[in-house]
Amino acid sequence: MIDAPATLRELAGLDPYDNYEAIRRQGPVYWDAGMHAWLVTGYEDCAFVERREDLFAAATGTLTGWQEIGGRRGILTIDGEAHKALHRHMTRYLSSDKVEEYRGRLIRPLVEGRIDAFAPRGRVEIGAEFADHVPVSVVAAVLGIATDDDRLLAQSKRWMDQVLAWRHTYGDVPELVEGARRATRDLEALLRPVVQERRTNPRDDYISALWEVGPTIFDDWGDDDVLAQCKVLFEAGTETTTHLLCTLTYLLVTREGLRAQVAADRAALLPRFVDETLRAITVTHIRVRVATRDVKLAGTLIRHGDRVHPINAAANRDPEHYSEPAQLDLHRRAFRNHLAFNVGPRHCVGAGLARAEAHEAMDALLTRLPNPRLDPTAEAPHYAGFVNRSFRPLHLRFDPQPAA
Repeated sequence: MIDAPATLRELAGLDPYDNYEAIRRQGPVYWDAGMHAWLVTGYEDCAFVERREDLFAAATGTLTGWQEIGGRRGILTIDGEAHKALHRHMTRYLSSDKVEEYRGRLIRPLVEGRIDAFAPRGRVEIGAEFADHVPVSVVAAVLGIATDDDRLLAQSKRWMDQVLAWRHTYGDVPELVEGARRATRDLEALLRPVVQERRTNPRDDYISALWEVGPTIFDDWGDDDVLAQCKVLFEAGTETTTHLLCTLTYLLVTREGLRAQVAADRAALLPRFVDETLRAITVTHIRVRVATRDVKLAGTLIRHGDRVHPINAAANRDPEHYSEPAQLDLHRRAFRNHLAFNVGPRHCVGAGLARAEAHEAMDALLTRLPNPRLDPTAEAPHYAGFVNRSFRPLHLRFDPQPAA
């Protein structure tokens, strides 16, 4: 039997699932001195924390540097009625109908274009050459930014790396705070001209939609508010989808029979494959909340100001909620009943977009990379990361194909 780790930080870069079960055995709420936070592992308890923002507030607005980095009124930092209004708008804009439109017009061409670059070679590191590029290009297209603007896309990726380093250390490391501030200034300098141009020359894109809806929420809505929402889409809509694409690809090439099973009935099984992977091998493992008052959770007293970490990856394998929770079951009932996208007021507004990207990417890879397998001469993949995780690097071999 594995003992609970002294702190979650011991699990960085490792497969943490056995340790999550060891933490679960300690009780539904567990104090992690190294994280200086309470850990929550059960499905119902994690869902309660995420739904009850009156008791457990989102923590972004408590991190050092949050105004400069995230934006004073970014959707991740505001709360109350303003957050509800902006969240409703973003959810409507990324509705199932809109996402369906994006599938053929934006997503699939970007996916195919990336595959064209390596299909004739018969080998690829799928993370660096595919998964790192598709989501950021899709977000740029949704915002109305040219997807061939290599300078902006490269800077947005550097910004995300810096911001995630800041966010995942909770603003506690001064040099990472400063790095995120510098990257924010650089990205804003590239985005601001586009934001200002759309104010007077709107198009069919999300930046233009933000100029339309923003003044109905804030009387003094301005450039910085639009920039803040753009940065949210780059951060929340790219890094997690990149990890998802890596894990889905890893499973297709390493789980015996899975690729053939999914390929034989794509319409029915690809959506289930995506969501069952989100549940069983979750991308974002740890969320962070801060108690707004003294409150009891599962019988444990949590003090006002204490940090609370719902471990959604553990909740998604809660044996009281799922049968055989560690198994990838493409025929599981209620297959979208998981916490990969959060629940409650902070539910991911881009969940449909992420699913569509994953579906189109896997469908294209199944079609265009015959006989894929891990490259035995290259570094083997491992389950890397801490807050967000996936299998990398992913050096693949396949039968070479001409570009589409």
